Amino acid sequence: MASRLFREITIKGKSFWDVVYRPFIKRDLKRSEVKEVIRFGLQQTAGSYKKLLTLFNLNGGEKDYKKLMKFLHLHKLKV
Repeated sequence: MASRLFREITIKGKSFWDVVYRPFIKRDLKRSEVKEVIRFGLQQTAGSYKKLLTLFNLNGGEKDYKKLMKFLHLHKLKV
């Protein structure tokens, strides 16, 4: 499941907010699945959460970075 979500984001160009965030908030995704997507992303970015913005198609700059980090912290999703 997580690898499919990761491909939707990175290959198909969909946004992390659409593919992961919204389904997680609606309880359609498990915490473990979200953590795996984050883990895949961090492997690609050499552990950089900032670089996840580009990889995950988050184009809002600092605003999206803060939103992403708040989401990860609030839901205990940091890898």
